[in-house]
Amino acid sequence: MSVDKMKITAHGSLLSNVFTRKITPFHALKELVNNSLAAESKNITISIKERQLSSTLFPVIAEIEVLDDGYGVPYSQFKEIIMKVATRSKTDGLGVGRFSALQLGRVVEISTVAYDPTIKKYTSTKVTLDAVSLENEDLDTKDFDVPHTELDKAETYYKVRITSLYDSEDNCSKRNKLGKDFTRDVLPRKLFENYPEEIFKEKVRFNVWGEDIDKNDYCIEEPGETKTKYTDPQGKEHDIKIKFYTLKLKNYSSKIFLQGNVNGYKSTIQEFSYSSNWILPEDGAQLIYVESDAITPDLCANFSLESFGIKDWTLFQTALKEALDKHYKRGDAKYASFISQLQGDKYYPFGVEEMGDDNLSVNIFNRSAFIIEGEQRLLANKDESRELVYTLLKKVIEDGNTKFLVENIMNLTRENKKKLVELLDITNLDSIVRFSSEIALRKSELEFFRAVTSNVNTKTMEARKYLGAMLFRNLWLIAEHYHAEQFKRLEQHIAEPIDKLYKNYLDYKPNKKDGNLIEDCPRNRKTIPNQYVCEERIIGHNKNEVLFIDIRAPHFCLTQLELNRFDQFAFELEKSTEIPKAGYCYRLYMICNKMSDLLESSLGSRRAGRDDSMNTEPFFYSKLDINGKDIRLYVLTWDELFHLNDGKLTSQSKTLQLREVDAQAKFIQCYSDLMDSKSKSIIRQIK
Repeated sequence: MSVDKMKITAHGSLLSNVFTRKITPFHALKELVNNSLAAESKNITISIKERQLSSTLFPVIAEIEVLDDGYGVPYSQFKEIIMKVATRSKTDGLGVGRFSALQLGRVVEISTVAYDPTIKKYTSTKVTLDAVSLENEDLDTKDFDVPHTELDKAETYYKVRITSLYDSEDNCSKRNKLGKDFTRDVLPRKLFENYPEEIFKEKVRFNVWGEDIDKNDYCIEEPGETKTKYTDPQGKEHDIKIKFYTLKLKNYSSKIFLQGNVNGYKSTIQEFSYSSNWILPEDGAQLIYVESDAITPDLCANFSLESFGIKDWTLFQTALKEALDKHYKRGDAKYASFISQLQGDKYYPFGVEEMGDDNLSVNIFNRSAFIIEGEQRLLANKDESRELVYTLLKKVIEDGNTKFLVENIMNLTRENKKKLVELLDITNLDSIVRFSSEIALRKSELEFFRAVTSNVNTKTMEARKYLGAMLFRNLWLIAEHYHAEQFKRLEQHIAEPIDKLYKNYLDYKPNKKDGNLIEDCPRNRKTIPNQYVCEERIIGHNKNEVLFIDIRAPHFCLTQLELNRFDQFAFELEKSTEIPKAGYCYRLYMICNKMSDLLESSLGSRRAGRDDSMNTEPFFYSKLDINGKDIRLYVLTWDELFHLNDGKLTSQSKTLQLREVDAQAKFIQCYSDLMDSKSKSIIRQIK
C-alpha cells in the first residue's frame, strides 16, 4: 500500500456554496444516491448504525454508510473527480454531491475500488475528510493522506461513511437534524417516492436499515402513464410525461414530483401535495411524477405567486391540472351516476337555472355531497336527514363556516374530513391574501425606489448610496424571471477586468461642456456618484449569465456621448481575452434619471422600429452576437422603469379584484374555465 498526499482544489468563491447550501439532510443523502445511480450502480446499500447515549432515552444514529457497486473512481482520476470541489462538472450542478455528506456529519470517509485503464489494473483508494479542515484551514497548504493499492482483480464499489453526526450533538441546528426522514419506517418510503422507477422496474436494489425495499410494499398495480403538451410564454411547445403510481399506504396524501436533471441524473426538483376531487377514497393515494424539459428551478420558483400574473408557472400548472383531471375523470361513471340522482332529488337545493358546469358553487356542492355520500349514504338510503345536511352544506358554501359543519355534523373519517375541507377552502382567502400582500409589498418597494431616485432629501440620501444593492434585491423591477437568490458574487477573474473597463469608459462626471449635466439639480444630489453592480447566475449546463447594472449619478443627463461610451464599454468587453465568452452571456443595463431630448427621440424611433421578437425586452438598445458571443445592452430612465412596473402592478391588481371575496367567503364567479379548474384539484408546494 502507498500513501500519497493530495490537496483539495476549489473553484473560487463557489466553495462556500458547498457548505452553506440550504438543503435538508434527506436531500444531502439523495445527492449521494444520485452519484451512485450516475455510476450505473445496480445495488445501493444504506447502512445506519445506532448507539445509546446516557443523555437520551432512545438510541441515536451514530453512523451512516452509503455503498454502491458502480464503477467507482480509479486512483488516476481520484484527484480530479474526488479532490476537486465545486467544479460544475455535472449537468446543471456544482459537482459537489459527495461533499453533501458533510451536512450530515463532521467526518466523511470515501473509499472506492475501480478499474484503472492507465495501469490496466484495479485500484483501491481512500481519503478521510473532516468539516473543520475544509472550513477553517488553508486548502492551499492542507494535505490529505490518500492511501491506495493496486489489485489484479476486484469487485468495484464506491462507499461513503459518515461519522460524528451533527444529529447526536446537543446544540444541533434544525438544518442538520435527521428527523423522522431517517427512521426505519419513513426512509424506505422516502426513497421509493424519489426513485420509483428504479425500484418498481427493479433496475436497482436498495437495501436500507438491513432490508431490501420491496415495490410490493408500496404499489398496488402497474403505474399508469399519460402525455400532454405545454406551450411556454415564448410560444415554444414542450412535451410533458406523467406517471401515476397507486399506493397501498393509508393516511398518506397524494403528491406530485416535478423531475428534472440534477447533477447528471433525473431527480426531483420540487415536491407538491395534490388534492383532487376526481380521486375517490377507494382509489388510494397517488404518486404522480412529471417529466419535461420545461421543468427548471426558475419555473418552480415562480410557484410562490401561483396563478396570479406569473405566466410560466400559470401556463404550466394549467396544462398539468388539465392532464391530471382528464386522467382521473376517465373512470368516473360512479360520480356521474350520483350527480344524476342528486340533481333529481327533491331536497337538491339548486334550481334548474342554477345547474351547470360553469357554476362554481354547484360544482363544489356536488363534490361535497359526493364525499358525504361515500360515508353516510344519505341518498342511497333515502335518509330524510339529507334535507338538513344539503341545506346546511349550501349555507356553508355561502358563508364559509366549514369547520362547524365538518367537525360537528358530518361523521366523516379523518381522510374525508381533510378532502371536504380542502374542497370547500379551494377558493378561500389564503391565496388571495398572499397575492394581495405580494402586490402591496411590490407597490411599497416601487414607491420607495421612486422616492430615492427623484426627491433626494436627508432621509433618502443615505439610501441612494446603496441603490445598486437594493435594486439587486428587487430584480423583479428589471424582469420577472430574475430572482435575487439566483445570483452570486462575480468571480474575481471576471470582476477585475470588468471593473477596469468601467473605470476607463463609464466612471466619469458630467459637465456643462458635454451637455450631460443637469444644471438645476440640487447641490446635495451632485455629491452622489455613479455606481454599478455586477453579479452572475447559472442558467443551464455550462451556461452563466452576467448581469451588469450601471446607475448614473442623479445629476447626469444621458446624451449620445454616454451611449457611445456604453457601446465602447461593451465592445472592449467583447474583445477582452480576460473576460470569458464561452458559456457566458452578458446583460448590460444603463439607468439614468434623465435623457436629452435628442437622445430620447432617437431611442424612441429606434424602439418603435424594432421587430416583434424584441417586444419582451422594452429597454433593449443593441447587441453584440459576433461568433456566438451573446452581449445585450439596455438603456432606460427610472421613470420608464417605474411606468412599466406601474402597468404590471395595475394589471395584477385587476386580476386580484376578480378574485376578491367578502368576509363570508362568497365564491368567485368569473370565467367558467377558472371555475371548472378550481373545482377539480389543488397543488400546494411542500417546503
